Amino acid sequence: MALGLDLGDEAIGRIVRLVALWGSYGASMNILGNSSGEGLHEHVVEALAGVQLARTLGVSGRWLDVGSGGGLPGLVVAACSTYPMVLVEPRAKRASFLEMALARIGRTDCSVRRARVTEKGWDVLDGGKPIEGGFEVVDSRAVFAGPRWLSIGRGLSERWVFAHLKSVDESPKVDGLNEMERKDVGRWSVRAFRVG
Repeated sequence: MALGLDLGDEAIGRIVRLVALWGSYGASMNILGNSSGEGLHEHVVEALAGVQLARTLGVSGRWLDVGSGGGLPGLVVAACSTYPMVLVEPRAKRASFLEMALARIGRTDCSVRRARVTEKGWDVLDGGKPIEGGFEVVDSRAVFAGPRWLSIGRGLSERWVFAHLKSVDESPKVDGLNEMERKDVGRWSVRAFRVG
């Protein structure tokens, strides 16, 4: 498997189901910009780099994926782990897709919330209760620029903020965060910053 990551048959089966869902719904629901072929493979491998980082760091707690969009990296992480997860997506159509995809891969223990996060906190769109904290990992891809995401993420995590950057980018410096690990995959890099 990509990255030398031992996933097991169940996780591989879940990823295959996700790829089929992206193929079926990607274009019609505008889920992903490139939902087939090499582009999708690159996105999945980048998400797997986050799974590998989490395993290296010994992550075992709750995981928050902000701006989940079409499910990258959140759905891939859910497919390859048992982390309790909350996927946050403001757009109703994409949130519905995320809920369906989690059910199809058997992760009904994970949840999807319609919300936006800003420096000031949560803007909950689904009429539900505020999103409770207590996340070991917070992750976001392609929603905020690196320094802004790290500043926001630092306030959401008890331990780790994962950033998805280009491999050639220098790591942003943000008070209260220290870069501990990184995994480069092609032109992308997933970096783990320790809170505190």
